[in-house]
Formats: sequence, structure tokens, C-alpha cells
Amino acid sequence: MNIKQFLVLLRQQRLFSGIYILCTALSVAFTMTLFLVIYIKFGPIYPEENRPRMAILGRTNYVRNQPGSGESWGSCVSRALGDSIRRMPEVESLTCVKASGDHVLLPDGTYAAVKCVDTDTDYWRVFRFRFLGGRPFNETECEAKSHVCVVSASLARKVFGHTDVVGRELTTDNQTLQILGVVEEASCAMSSSYAHLWKPVSIEEYTDSRAPYMGPFRLFMLLRRASDMDALRQRVARMEDRINAASVHGPDDMVFHLWGQPDPFWQAPFRSNQNINMQDFLRKVVSMLLAFLLIPAMNMCSMVSSRVNGRISEMGIRRAYGATRRRLLWQVLQENFLLTLIASMGGLLISYVMMIACADWLPFLFETYFCEGEKVSIHPDMLFSGWVMAAVLVVCMVLSLVSAAVPTMWALRKPVTEEINHKR
Repeated sequence: MNIKQFLVLLRQQRLFSGIYILCTALSVAFTMTLFLVIYIKFGPIYPEENRPRMAILGRTNYVRNQPGSGESWGSCVSRALGDSIRRMPEVESLTCVKASGDHVLLPDGTYAAVKCVDTDTDYWRVFRFRFLGGRPFNETECEAKSHVCVVSASLARKVFGHTDVVGRELTTDNQTLQILGVVEEASCAMSSSYAHLWKPVSIEEYTDSRAPYMGPFRLFMLLRRASDMDALRQRVARMEDRINAASVHGPDDMVFHLWGQPDPFWQAPFRSNQNINMQDFLRKVVSMLLAFLLIPAMNMCSMVSSRVNGRISEMGIRRAYGATRRRLLWQVLQENFLLTLIASMGGLLISYVMMIACADWLPFLFETYFCEGEKVSIHPDMLFSGWVMAAVLVVCMVLSLVSAAVPTMWALRKPVTEEINHKR
């Protein structure tokens, strides 16, 4: 079937073609939007482009070593634990991150709340921020607890009106910081790395000889290879056993636990203390896919069936002149494929419009984290993912072709004379 013949069929069956294209486009749009939300949550997106090789350790517990007691202490982790893991051969870089809030002085004399991160020099290796100017702080500045910082482009524009601010001073609640660098803005949807202000670790983290591995930090590790995850977990588990064997417990014989951490980046959001629960997430995704794909496919199957019944006499005449069932089936599939292709292109455009228009809540569809009071930006690398587009289009094409193949094959099973005399 050539394009000219296909256009003639479109004009002859305007109502069917319009409804079919609209239904398929909406199905593709909703499915593509769902896949994009999942991609934003787990895919390699600036500045978290190292997600496939990233592991996270965010919490530790000291549990009373008595059956049935249920007593435990829990918190984030200390830099001492990070220093122990940093030396493991599977770890390329490890950064300790403490997120907090701060306030900066604006030109009008008021203070604005900003998200602040206290961290170390390895932060800029784990998270690949692009510097618009200047540089990150170095090891010497961290050790000296220098009053320096790195700021985002949006904070620089808010305070100074432009981003050429390297060397200038930024006043916060309790100190004045010299700006060393300005980084390209990240989307608020990147919850692990999004901030306005980065400072060298300058807080005196609390230490307790009874619980030396508790602290205020989350550990983000960049592995040498993604396949090193299991080896790192086993090595950390052996370290945990050595800590407990050396009786480095909390008060009243409290035992140190990491509950199988560190976790791959894609598993970390589902951790709740000692458990990783992905069932609810998978249930929601499967339910949405069924609603977005199978239900429209069933409706389209009914539409194609009605269309084929309307053309069954034509097929009977063509079979009487020698056309095979396979050739007739192939023609219907070609027609359906072209309709689906047109609808898929429209569905992709609709999904992009939906992502941009609903940016304030769509990226957080499966989580409780929100950017309160902030405008969520959608960057091009969040929308144009080759494997996401390919996966959605393949799934939709397969379902669409099946919805055409089933009724057509059923109709072609009838004898030629019955097809010719149909609706005579």
C-alpha cells in the first residue's frame, strides 16, 4: 500500500481515522508521561548523571542486643563511617552530605531562605555540576574551615542580578562567605543534589564514644563499575561484623546495624529502616500501564472490528480474484501501522506539553518530596531520552497492531461466498 492510497482511505473514513488517532495519541501521551516520570526519578540526569554507578548509605541503627526488646537508636551517619568506606577498592569517590536551611541577605535588606549543603571536595566528583565560573572549594579550604562557598546561578541572580560573581561576598545568617564558583542550575526534581548554596563541611559533628558511627550525614558513593555493587555490600557487611565483634556498641549492649546498605541509587527511595519495599510502587506503575494501554487497546480492537466488518465484502471480492488472507491481513496492518505512527507523534508532543504544564507535581508522582515554594524546571535532558521514547513507541505499536490483527484474522476466517454476500 502506497502513501497516496493511505491518504485516500483517510479521506473516505474521516470519523474512524480521527477517533482512532485521538485515542492512540492520548494512550501514547499518558504512557510516555509515566515513563518520563520514572526516568526523572531514576535516569542519569544533570547533575546526577552518575546514577547508574551511584550507591547511597543514609541511616544507621544501634539495636539493643536482647530478643524482643525492640529498643533502638537511629540517625544519619558520621564522617568516620564514610572514611572507612571511602578506602574500599570498589569506591571511586565518596561524599558526605548534610542538607540544611540558611538565609542570605538580599539587596533590599531582607533575608531569603535558601537550601544549603555542607559537604566535602568529593561532592563535585560524585555530582557532575557544570561551573559557569570559578571553581569548587578544595581540600585545604575544607580542612581550614574557610568561609567560602559555591552558589547556584539562580541565587547569584537573585542577590547580585547576574552570574559573574566569583570573588564577591555573600552574607548569610551568621557569617560572610566568599564565592568561589557559580554552577548551572539543577532542577528541583533532583532531590539528592538540588541546592542553592554549598559550603565546606564546617560543623562540629556530634560524636559519642558509645555510638561513633552516628552523625548528621548521608553518604553518596560513586562506584568504579555498576557491577561492583554486590561486592561493596559484602565488604561493608564484613566491616559491620568486625565492628560488632570488637564490641563497639552503644550503651547497654546496643548492636550496630546498617540493614544491608549501601543501596543502589534506584533502590534507595524505597528503603524504610531495615526493609526495601517496592511493591506499592510497582503496583501503581502496573495499574497505570493497564489503564493507559490495555483499556484503549480493547476499545481500538472494537473499532477496527467494526471497520473490517464494513469492508468484508471488498475483501471477499479480492479473495475471489486471488488475494490471499496473508496479503489482506498485511494491508490492514499497514494501514493501522501508519495511523498509529501519526498518533504516536502527536502523543509524544502531548506528553511534553503535559510534563511542562504540570512540572510542579508530575515529577513527584511516586514520592512525598516536593519543592515547596519553588518553580520546578524541566530541562531538555529530562524529556529527550532515546530508550524511553523507543520503549513507549514499541509497546504502543505492538498493542495497536495486535488490536488490528485479531479482528481482521477473525473476519478472514469466513468462506469467500459469505464475505462476498455480506451486507449485499
